[in-house]
Amino acid sequence: MLRRAALAVGLIALLAAFMPTPASAAPVAHRALQAPCAEMGTTKVAGLVVPTCRRFHPSGAAVRLPADTPAATYGLWNGKRMVTRAGSLRGSGEGWDSFSQPGQVYLRARVVDGVAVDPTPVLVVRPSAVLSPLVGLQAVARVQWLSPPDGVTDAPAVLRFPSARTATLATYRRALNVNRKCIAALAGTPATAEAYAPFFDGGRLDLLWFSDMHGPLNSEIVISSPSGPSWMTRGPALIDLLEEPWRLRRVSFSIHASPVGTPASITGGLTEVRGQPC
Repeated sequence: MLRRAALAVGLIALLAAFMPTPASAAPVAHRALQAPCAEMGTTKVAGLVVPTCRRFHPSGAAVRLPADTPAATYGLWNGKRMVTRAGSLRGSGEGWDSFSQPGQVYLRARVVDGVAVDPTPVLVVRPSAVLSPLVGLQAVARVQWLSPPDGVTDAPAVLRFPSARTATLATYRRALNVNRKCIAALAGTPATAEAYAPFFDGGRLDLLWFSDMHGPLNSEIVISSPSGPSWMTRGPALIDLLEEPWRLRRVSFSIHASPVGTPASITGGLTEVRGQPC
């Protein structure tokens, strides 16, 4: 009971640090800039109500937590050590392994003789924060095969992100003129339609973020086909977002399976959506 009460007091103090005092009351827009994230909510972690980050700040530090002190140092748990702005610290005592998805949870801890103790969850990052910056962008990408079937070769494609939950291959069935270049339909021939059908399911894909894909803090953005396969590209390192914005300028999706005989990668730079039928 004493530990839970202490954690609750700490969370209230964290949120209070971002709110203006009565003497410096400001418009809502100004107050939003003082919050850890541009859009926030709440959730429960280990039975405690914890703020959530639904949308990052678009410029400057994407996530704004207080400066570190020995009494309050911020970071993430990688399963062995607490990763902080200044490096990593050994964790000691209880509570470190109580988070099911540590890569989504910013922690606050005390530092005693170079060791982090008493971890407290202070902010949970939602997938919408990581994925919403992709909305309205497209990659003029190259789909590359490893041992393709007869009649199929590597080909360009337009990959778009219409929402923070979906991606689409806009040129799966139709050609598009992008930057004065006609990009042919990916499945425009009987041979390519047959080859791509088991993988891209008509070009409709789910867009996901996994904070701990292959282990703690292994951040990956994934496009997943309803027919089974998925492809992943590197997501943000959340510790870096305490000092810099989250900007993805290029995607390099690799298939999350054996690449032999598959469209193994989808790679390209990101730009605003543009293009019209050829």
